[in-house]
Amino acid sequence: MIQKCKKFISEYQLIKPKDRILIALSGGADSVFLFYLLLQRRGELELDLRAVHVEHGLRGDQSILDAQFVERLCERYQIPLQEYRCNIAKSAQKSGRTIEEEARVVRYRFFEEISDMWEVDKIAIAHNATDDVETILFHMIRGSGLIGLTGIRPIRERYIRPLLGITGKEIRTFL
Repeated sequence: MIQKCKKFISEYQLIKPKDRILIALSGGADSVFLFYLLLQRRGELELDLRAVHVEHGLRGDQSILDAQFVERLCERYQIPLQEYRCNIAKSAQKSGRTIEEEARVVRYRFFEEISDMWEVDKIAIAHNATDDVETILFHMIRGSGLIGLTGIRPIRERYIRPLLGITGKEIRTFL
């Protein structure tokens, strides 16, 4: 499966030698696999890896445990980590957005802020092929035009999605 990801990364030219990459690391299976994939490539491509974790304050103790897991993971592999803790429910209420929309807006705003601070080249997101199919179906239901039917792009500005060539099930089986 690592080879499949390497081929996808190469095909879409997602990563270049010596890139400075910020990994969006939630602590879930997809982002942990992405973390290990990039760690595996770090030496051969001389990558400068950093991580970011957003704790949304939505899942109580489980959310805190995820944050602690991410901290230990980054510490173990000596990956600099920047964490952000927020109350998305309160923030969504103020903004008038749904919790999901607000979480996404806040998360990406923080990714941008940290990316600028650390001067990273790329921000790696753990979207996989399963997420892509769900996105296409969601866009169809909403009545999207042809552009929306293309799904998630492997690269958009400095955001890269190295896992789009594999499914969530493949990731969980591998882990």
